[in-house]
Amino acid sequence: MTICLFNAHDHPVTAQAEFSILNSQQQKHFLYKFEFMIHNNCSFKKVIKRKKLSNYEFELLVNDSLTIHAEVTVIDNARTIPIKNFCSSNSANQLANDLKRFYQSKINTDVTFFVGDKKFQVHKIILTSRSPVLAAMFTHDMIEKNTNRVLVEDITPEIFEKFLIYMYTDRVANLDHVVLDLLKIADMYQLQSLKDICEASLIKSFKFKNFFEIVDLADRHRAETLKEHAIKYVVDGKRDVVNTDEFKQLEKNNPSLALELLKKVVTHNTCIVSTCSIIDTFYILIAGAVILTIIC
Repeated sequence: MTICLFNAHDHPVTAQAEFSILNSQQQKHFLYKFEFMIHNNCSFKKVIKRKKLSNYEFELLVNDSLTIHAEVTVIDNARTIPIKNFCSSNSANQLANDLKRFYQSKINTDVTFFVGDKKFQVHKIILTSRSPVLAAMFTHDMIEKNTNRVLVEDITPEIFEKFLIYMYTDRVANLDHVVLDLLKIADMYQLQSLKDICEASLIKSFKFKNFFEIVDLADRHRAETLKEHAIKYVVDGKRDVVNTDEFKQLEKNNPSLALELLKKVVTHNTCIVSTCSIIDTFYILIAGAVILTIIC
């Protein structure tokens, strides 16, 4: 993050600058403040390592958009000049709105998707730039490339349209109501950014009653972060998931996942028993030492 200031006066002025990154609630993170004297011009920068930001990816990267907030106050004869709206989200929002109108206009569309009883006319250039699967479909000598017609099965038109709008805009409306279906289609077309958003939403709203549905979905669609969270939630909480009808059904439908879950539960319980045994032995040794001291 860099800022350059030029003094239009013929005398020095004092300036205060503040950098931060805004989260989804417009709260400031990584706040940096500077105060300095400007004679003619000056500039400075602040570097934040990508690794540091990755720890806050879901909180700060709202719809894959990073919002940087800068505020500069110049003090000269008690006058304050704030710089407002200096952030990348405005242009990103405008781009998303423009691309959504482009999708809705159907101008210069060159491929048609048939989903259920509906058809969607879209632009190859948008789809191939977003999805490796669709890029391969329209690059190699496949029937879809030659006919510019794609038949999509096992997806409702409503879900597919939400998927298309995300492809154009990086935005999803009412995500919580369609998150399970969107995770499936995001994995189908290898749209990793949408998968990440869906995983984050499911982790945030995770409830024990949906455990088997969520963990099975995460395993089948390679949503590893969601899967690990769900299993850790039940194992650490000592919730009995093995002696249930749902687990028996999981053994039939997804035996490898059932075995993995069983191993995690057994390993966790074994560690607890081992720890308790060590503690009990420790107390026995202390008691023995006390008795010997009394006898002596």
